[in-house]
Amino acid sequence: MEKILIVMLTHDKYVGLIPKVWGSLLEVEIPTGFEADAIIVAEDDNPKCIEYCQDNNLPVRIFNTDYRKLGEYLTNPKWKSPTTYRTFLECFKISEIRNRYLELGEQGDYDWILLCDGDVVPPKDGLEIFIDSGKKYIGAAVNSIKRKNKLEGYYVTPWIKDAEKPYKVSIMGNCFHLEHKDVFKIRYIMPDLRPICSDAPTRCGDAIKAGFDIWCDPTVICQHLDSENDV
Repeated sequence: MEKILIVMLTHDKYVGLIPKVWGSLLEVEIPTGFEADAIIVAEDDNPKCIEYCQDNNLPVRIFNTDYRKLGEYLTNPKWKSPTTYRTFLECFKISEIRNRYLELGEQGDYDWILLCDGDVVPPKDGLEIFIDSGKKYIGAAVNSIKRKNKLEGYYVTPWIKDAEKPYKVSIMGNCFHLEHKDVFKIRYIMPDLRPICSDAPTRCGDAIKAGFDIWCDPTVICQHLDSENDV
């Protein structure tokens, strides 16, 4: 029996979305021969979502960010601009919390991690499609509500609009994706001091260098809830 850790990553901005996203994750179909545990992950500076989870007896894991790790980055003159610094700090924090759930996957001897961001509603058969693909690192396309339900690739490079089957990508965002335990060891790191507000590109590059292919399955279409107004 293979084990899957289902992780929902959220923060205070998405507290109003927790019921819908968490509910959708509980409805995800678990393939035969697999068992799954589901948790919600949040940083300790998100009191609203932590309170909501605790009040509703949801399985939330709370992590703190170790700012001592910033070290050399904070003394680099390139990051003196307040705007750039905020982007950098956000990227640092999200990289840290993603590494923490990768550690949970390793410590719990899980074979797979299925990640879902706190503003994404996946289809019920998404996990089963991912598993059946036989890929070790595969993610979904996203249907953005705020763009009049126009199907688009969200943080996918390249985005092949008319693709009908999984294809290799160089960057896969972390909206809804599955990865095998062989990939856990590749950690999220700061993006080489480049002002980029995303944790995904650098890790994807490291995964590819380590010999892993990254796949987008355009048939797995999620809802992207950009705000509480989209519930």
